[in-house]
Amino acid sequence: MTYLASLFGLAHIPAGYGGVQVAIYTPLHVLIFLAAVLIVWKGPESWVFTRRLHLPRVATIMGILALAVIMMWSQAENYFIYFRS
Repeated sequence: MTYLASLFGLAHIPAGYGGVQVAIYTPLHVLIFLAAVLIVWKGPESWVFTRRLHLPRVATIMGILALAVIMMWSQAENYFIYFRS
């Protein structure tokens, strides 16, 4: 019943409940989200982008891939997803 009451603003919400939002809305996470939005809606279609692959384009793509792998690898020691910082 507490969940149903919280939907209508009738339940008491603990003080630490907003801590998850603080972790989600960091400047880095907002920047990554905005970059994803720009790439999805304003970027070129993938078949147009990869029609001709030049060395600078391949180097950029490989650099982004390497950065993504490093970012995932750095989180490999976190055994529980909610303890990530």
